[in-house]
Amino acid sequence: MPTFQPGDVFHHRRVERFLAASAHGEVFAVRTLGTGEPFALKVMPLADRSSVAKVQRSLATARGAFGIDHPNVVKVYDLGCEPDGMVYVLTELLHGCSIAALLQWNRVSAVFALSVAIEAARGLTAAHQALVVHRDVKPSNLFLVNAGPHRTLVKLLDFSTAKVFPEGVETTSGRAGLGTPAYMAPEQLYGGTPHAGMDVYGLGMTLWELLAGWHPFYAVLADPIALRAHQRDVMPPLLSEVSGLSPRIDDVVRRAIAKPPAARYRTMLEMEHALVTLRAWLVEEERAGRAMLVVPAGQPAIPGETNPYEIQAPTHTEKERSR
Repeated sequence: MPTFQPGDVFHHRRVERFLAASAHGEVFAVRTLGTGEPFALKVMPLADRSSVAKVQRSLATARGAFGIDHPNVVKVYDLGCEPDGMVYVLTELLHGCSIAALLQWNRVSAVFALSVAIEAARGLTAAHQALVVHRDVKPSNLFLVNAGPHRTLVKLLDFSTAKVFPEGVETTSGRAGLGTPAYMAPEQLYGGTPHAGMDVYGLGMTLWELLAGWHPFYAVLADPIALRAHQRDVMPPLLSEVSGLSPRIDDVVRRAIAKPPAARYRTMLEMEHALVTLRAWLVEEERAGRAMLVVPAGQPAIPGETNPYEIQAPTHTEKERSR
């Protein structure tokens, strides 16, 4: 049974509905009594509340996210710990859909995919500047927000597995397997010391999936042992071969997902610059008539301030639109 039911009141906020649950907690839509201001309330799993170490870790990661103030990172307004050990985090309530959900409905254009990655990179740069490594960059943790007519914005979600360096021993260090194996760098799978290159790899794998429309290791996703071996030893196919994209795109993506950390982009900011340059080149190629970039029907407006195409975002159900 969920921690709260509709109508319950918690810290002067009324619970409206249950939104989602995962191994890292439950999320509810709430409104402040009196003002009616909407928020999302996340609470830690019931099974974890009796563990002092898990409570400390949850508080540490929540404080890390609280210190990141950036338009591409979900805004944290409040956090705390109840007497029973329940850690709670109050965030902005987002309207839109996750990138993972979007991929289930439709393919996206190369410019759209690059724009998503650029916005995610900007949010991750802000996190890294705050000495926070996310460690779980994947399509379901990137949220496409409806930001107005023909406008969308990407928000980075869920810092539950983050390493918050300022918090020291309160957070996890190099625990093997902490994250989502389908997007984890080899050294992360095997318990390496957290570093920004892990997020570079996760974003690179996410971008590969956005560009191709499927995960490069889809055949072994249900086999943990084989998946770990692929992440360690197997490079995804060339996008130019599987999707007909320019080899110039391969150059950028393959550097992000290089197996040795030293072969990847040194920082997320460096990766962002490469993505921005690549997107500008693609748009110019189309404008000059040297390429024809197909925009799938129903694709939402391209996120960010640079929007070469004006496309109305699709309407989704309330459950899909609110988080």
